[in-house]
Amino acid sequence: MKYRAEIDGLRAIAVVPVLFFHAAIYPFSGGYVGVDIFFVISGYLITGILLREIAQGSFSVVGFYDRRIRRIYPALFATIIVTAIAASFVLYADDLKDFGQSVIATLTFMSNVLFWHETDYFAPNAEFKPLLHTWSLAVEEQFYVLFPLLLAALATKARRSQFVIVAILTVLSFSAAEIASVRSPAAAFFLLPFRTWELSAGALLALYEAGRERPTGRFAEIGAAVGILLIAYAIFGLDNETPFPGRWALLPVCGAILVIHFAQPSNLVGRLLGSRIPVAIGLISYSLYLVHQPIFALYRYARVVEPSRLEMLNLVALSFALAAISWKLVEQPFRRPRYRSRAVFASAAFGSLVLISLGAVAHLNAGFPSWTLARLTPQQAVVYRNLLEERGRIDRVADSNKFGECVFRTGKLDEIFRRQFAECAGKYGPATMIVGDSHAGNLFDAIAPLAERPFVIGLNKGFCRAVESNPQCFYGELLNFVQANSASVHKIIYMQAGFYLLDAPDGAVGSRDMFQRYTDQQFPVSRSRIGITLAYLNKLASLTDVVWLGPWIDPHVTHNQLVANGCDASIDLPNSFVIPSYTHLDQTVHELAREKQLNYVSTINALNFNARHDLVDCQNVYFIDADHWSVAGEQRFGPKVLGALDMTM
Repeated sequence: MKYRAEIDGLRAIAVVPVLFFHAAIYPFSGGYVGVDIFFVISGYLITGILLREIAQGSFSVVGFYDRRIRRIYPALFATIIVTAIAASFVLYADDLKDFGQSVIATLTFMSNVLFWHETDYFAPNAEFKPLLHTWSLAVEEQFYVLFPLLLAALATKARRSQFVIVAILTVLSFSAAEIASVRSPAAAFFLLPFRTWELSAGALLALYEAGRERPTGRFAEIGAAVGILLIAYAIFGLDNETPFPGRWALLPVCGAILVIHFAQPSNLVGRLLGSRIPVAIGLISYSLYLVHQPIFALYRYARVVEPSRLEMLNLVALSFALAAISWKLVEQPFRRPRYRSRAVFASAAFGSLVLISLGAVAHLNAGFPSWTLARLTPQQAVVYRNLLEERGRIDRVADSNKFGECVFRTGKLDEIFRRQFAECAGKYGPATMIVGDSHAGNLFDAIAPLAERPFVIGLNKGFCRAVESNPQCFYGELLNFVQANSASVHKIIYMQAGFYLLDAPDGAVGSRDMFQRYTDQQFPVSRSRIGITLAYLNKLASLTDVVWLGPWIDPHVTHNQLVANGCDASIDLPNSFVIPSYTHLDQTVHELAREKQLNYVSTINALNFNARHDLVDCQNVYFIDADHWSVAGEQRFGPKVLGALDMTM
């Protein structure tokens, strides 16, 4: 395939937004779509090479994977080795343990599956994972396990038939992604079945172009410009609340296809992309993608507080410098075909085995806690031990989901739940239900054992707030259930995280990470989302008694910040605007609920939160993360909240 400088330029358009997105630099709110552009480029280039080799009769599986190893492994090995050395001095034991597991997953090209199980790509804790970005490498390599064989199997068929078969595969994958991006967003984001269509879209373009001349002239110039505009809209217009990779992923995917097909030296887009700077960035884009996330993650971890924009820009510059070194000294020498395939495969296997073994040692030894404790002061060590203990306690409580025969929590209104509900209602009469997101689960664990009521149900699911139309959640179904069982529902207590009812200063929907990134102003209240919530709760209140239990103050303090301050220090919250923002939110929701004649109880008033006493002491840690109570926190705060609720019961 003839070298096309504009495709290297498109790689630059893909990788730079990813860096700025991970650096949290405005306005790259949709910078993560750079990965989708990479998928299209990969599918296009590799399919073009495979088609040529198949047509010439020179295709071999060994040759294909020989090239993949030369391309992928050297820089990946170098990145993992350097990151592992740095991580052993930066990460605490529990995170070093997880890092060891991620090394294993990365080198077996299963890290997308691991991170699907472990985290949400957009969750605040994700930015502390040095190898999070390797999920996309896993998707690509999983795709290329079978796709070359599929093309080889289709070699005897006409080009039209090949195109139709790959098109069917693309449509099926896109349809699955469209559904899963709403119903199971983490799976849709990380897993191959929902990403296949982006790679195969590039393959379709290669199949279409085979034996054809690409368009030129005015039509090509317009097509390339439209492609750039689609990509730009995705980069600057999407954000972490956008369902992805469903229909919105069409923007970067179609944009990349248009640019690849139409951009050429004879038009403006082609000349810009083919100019020296974009091409230079494109050439180092693989190394740049590899090195940036470990740099960002480990610096954030060691820095304790969120780095400033200037610091992150300096880290971006450092990423460019290290990527250029990696490209020159690691990528280029190993891509030259001077080693036999047997040596290439043996080296890849041996290197993988050594690094996987080291990862397994770190994981099986729990990240070497003694090494972490040796680096901490005695007071910091107390906090760290308490954090580990609280994590174990919260996991045991979460796994049980049950405090008694009819005191339990669930995340769905399935047939098992309905049978259990009917049996408990027959025994004990009407139920008290605690409904909402993960904060409602926290609340259930805090007050259900204390309520002295025989029939208490927690109905909650992470990220599930009271919006009927969300198919991931249960709110539409809950209305029907309560209507059919109103005599068996005594009261519904609704609870959700407060940050979702705030807005980020840039106008984005409130999220956990905004408290680390914006520390210079109060966060505005979202009256629109409060209105949506009240509209739903009023529908529910027409069927049974409903109380909105207001959000508590989320401290938005990271584990590192807690440990760094130790247990005997009186500390304030890192973001001084947290308490005034939540207090204003509480007052606003109370006022609007009163207008709608809905019962509202202020958790903030009940707890009278004081950061100097309610975060940590030398006996306990009271928050397990930025916004959830630990078991000790549930025991500390639960009685106060129950006392406030009892006034409405």
